[in-house]
Amino acid sequence: PNVIALRTFSKAYGLAGLRVGYAVAHPELAGAVRTTSTPFGVNHLAQVAALAARAAELLGFETQPAFDAPRADIIQALLFHSHERVIAYCQGIQSGSPVDAYATPEPWDMPGYLDQIIMAAGTFVQGASIELSCDAPMRAPFAVYQQGALTYESGRRALVRAFSRLLEEPREGMD
Repeated sequence: PNVIALRTFSKAYGLAGLRVGYAVAHPELAGAVRTTSTPFGVNHLAQVAALAARAAELLGFETQPAFDAPRADIIQALLFHSHERVIAYCQGIQSGSPVDAYATPEPWDMPGYLDQIIMAAGTFVQGASIELSCDAPMRAPFAVYQQGALTYESGRRALVRAFSRLLEEPREGMD
């Protein structure tokens, strides 16, 4: 019960489990570790971004940065190469969001942009993208830019919805 196994998804500095990764331990020991960690020490925003990247990569999509790459910010780009897949993913993020899950984002002609834009945001404060947001210009390579999450759990729930919707879309046209 006094052993912790750490696994990292990041190669940066070889700090297993202290960046984006996980720990396996007896629940009592894991709880003790959690009480001594700083809030958001392994930033849940980076965890949600890495989880999105890993799921996308496992499904054959390109990501920037890769799930195991060092991160400089909380934005995760997912390249879907399809108008329909971008819409499905953004609608899935919205339907899994803690706020306004009933809303259905659609591409629209936003002033100041040359292409239509689709935006999903499950935020308590309008424009607070650190809470959870996802947006994309409707043009090739059809990249979605996702960022934020209130908690790891709420971000994961939104990702499950988004990837479930995405998997309902046809796969032809992949590069």
